[in-house]
Amino acid sequence: PPIKPPSLFTDILRACGVTSDAELDEWQRALSRVRRAPGRRPSDSPVPYRGLESFQPEHAQWFHGRDELTRLLVERVCRQWPGGGPVAVVGASGSGKSSLLRAGLIPAFRNGASPIPEVKTWHTLLFTPGTCPTAELDGQLTTVPEGGRLIVVDQFEELFTLCPNNDERRAFLAALAAAQRDPQPTLVVLGLRADFYPHASRCPELVGALQNAQIVVGPMSKAELRSAIVEPARTAHLDIDENLVELLLRELEPSSDGSPDTAHDPGALPLLSHALHATWLLSRRGAMTIADYTATGGISGAIARTADTVFDELTDEQQRAARRLLLRLVHLGDRVADTRRHVPYAEFLPEGTKDEAAAVGEVLDTFVEQRLITADTDTVNITHEALLTAWPRLRGWIDTDRAGLRIHGQLTHDAKAWRDAERDHGALYRSGRLVTVQEWASDPDHRRDLNALEREFLDQSLSQQQAEHRAQRRRTRQLRRLVAALTALVLVAAGLTTYVFRQRTAAISERDMAISRQVASEANRLRGHDVALAKQLAVAAYAISTTAEARASLLDATASTAATRILGPEGAMQAVALSPDGRIMATGGADKTVRLWRLGNRSRATPLGAPLTGPAATIFSVSFSPDGQLLAAGAGDRIVRLWNVTDPSKPLPLNPLPAAGNTIYAVAFSPDGRTLAAASADNLIHLWDVSERAAPVATGILSGFTDFVQSVAFSPDGKTLAAGSADHTVRLWDLSRAGQPVPLGSAL
Repeated sequence: PPIKPPSLFTDILRACGVTSDAELDEWQRALSRVRRAPGRRPSDSPVPYRGLESFQPEHAQWFHGRDELTRLLVERVCRQWPGGGPVAVVGASGSGKSSLLRAGLIPAFRNGASPIPEVKTWHTLLFTPGTCPTAELDGQLTTVPEGGRLIVVDQFEELFTLCPNNDERRAFLAALAAAQRDPQPTLVVLGLRADFYPHASRCPELVGALQNAQIVVGPMSKAELRSAIVEPARTAHLDIDENLVELLLRELEPSSDGSPDTAHDPGALPLLSHALHATWLLSRRGAMTIADYTATGGISGAIARTADTVFDELTDEQQRAARRLLLRLVHLGDRVADTRRHVPYAEFLPEGTKDEAAAVGEVLDTFVEQRLITADTDTVNITHEALLTAWPRLRGWIDTDRAGLRIHGQLTHDAKAWRDAERDHGALYRSGRLVTVQEWASDPDHRRDLNALEREFLDQSLSQQQAEHRAQRRRTRQLRRLVAALTALVLVAAGLTTYVFRQRTAAISERDMAISRQVASEANRLRGHDVALAKQLAVAAYAISTTAEARASLLDATASTAATRILGPEGAMQAVALSPDGRIMATGGADKTVRLWRLGNRSRATPLGAPLTGPAATIFSVSFSPDGQLLAAGAGDRIVRLWNVTDPSKPLPLNPLPAAGNTIYAVAFSPDGRTLAAASADNLIHLWDVSERAAPVATGILSGFTDFVQSVAFSPDGKTLAAGSADHTVRLWDLSRAGQPVPLGSAL
């Protein structure tokens, strides 16, 4: 039953017209809420939970739940010394990478602690890449005294989001590698968001770390998550309701199937941390209860409730300033999730009166106080990327005008580049890009989103384009006047030259006709023994002048078939073969070599490499296998030689087949490419199984001829073998029975 309010309070409410018990109960609950929130906590009271902020090295005593992972990380880092590369700590956004590096790894190397006995003292260099990572690293290295150096580069994905210059990226990676090669002991650890893993894998300098020195930050187990919830409260001497712990564990249970011991979905830790921090802020009398937790909106709504509360308490003008500020702190991802930006103060503070800057500062202070935004000496950034998805209002701003935000982000980058180039006119916008940005900035709301540098950059681009247009119009007018003057001169000169031109044209025509007749006559003379050259001369004659002789010669040329001549070696050419695809030609002859030619253009053959040597006598036959990958040649030295011509430009000789009893006159492959037949002057046909090219096997000898066997061929289905002999006969064999050729009838 509801607790009745005090009698004095009841009397006051009744005097104000509140009479029902339900209304009195509602007022009592309101009074209880007010009593639980007496104001800001003392500044020196310990803060057990970090909210959206990462744990820092000074917060190590509050960092719980990652003891085993911290131990593994320290061991992996120590194994990289001496001479090892960087260690990559990879995890999803919100998995706790930054806290593991800052509150887990770094304290293990600080305050006299050294996991490596050979190095007594370690100095920590902790930074994020930002837009100029090389300068940041150099600045950090100059401040390190003697001793070991532990370089921790957190949010390493900024190398791909905030540093668009490829040369700068390579320089930074080279500087990291050089630091590790330095005589001063150095360890390097990189914290990388998992969705930027493909970007890192494309950097040769990082492949070794991703393959051999990687720590994956996955979800916590239930025991680890309980420790992360309970232990900070105990350290701060707070009581935490066990029912609240069970409620948190139940609400964090993963939504998808996974390991039975997995306690939460990836990315849920910032939501839990913020909910715990908000619950702690509401807790009183040293205890955190379910009622306090429920009042925050819970894990799913604590961030949104906090952000909406902060935003709703602002004035209309402050809300517009907050929207402009927050959108500047977002980097839109390209096929990856959106990320936060580190933005210098000068980029978002307005020009004008100090009151305007103070107003933006008040908005910034409000969000910083609630740990939604983090401000350091030079820059401002969203505390955690979880805010980008957990606050529907901000998500809606981003998704509503995503294209416009991309235009604005590119404008911001290009304006800075223009300023850094000392306002070089070559860096200003022109043509299509200027039109796009101008159309976007024509919206008054978008124009108000621009800072002073961006407006100056855009205005200078417009001014330059207008000046170029004016100069172009002046040049056009001058050109038109010049053209008019030249036209008048041309008309005068044209009248004077017309007569000369006509006379010259007549003379040229007579000359061309004479030359055309002479060339046509030469084409007719050559047609009998050089068809190709005769055709070319006929075409040339017709092109010079369309005389009757040229026309007749061209018509005669179309009736002739041209042949392409290929200049071969000295001596008789005894054998020629084309590959199955018709692209390669093999020749053999009295020079005892096999030559390969590429026939990509049928009117021209191109030699492929040096001639193939090996035969000791005239080559009488060459043949390609059906797949075009094997070339066989038979020669007067009684040997069949083989080459692997899978790459015709680099043929590979294979072991020659055993010698026959006399000259090899013909070779042929079966249609399936497994059998090679050779016709020999020993009156026999020799068969080999060449399916294993490195070790052909003799499979049989076919006999029956009384004189040299000079040709051999397979039927298209490979079942019949035919051979011709100098004894005036042709014989056939049935090959359908494996390994048992059967003669077919008598000789033909």
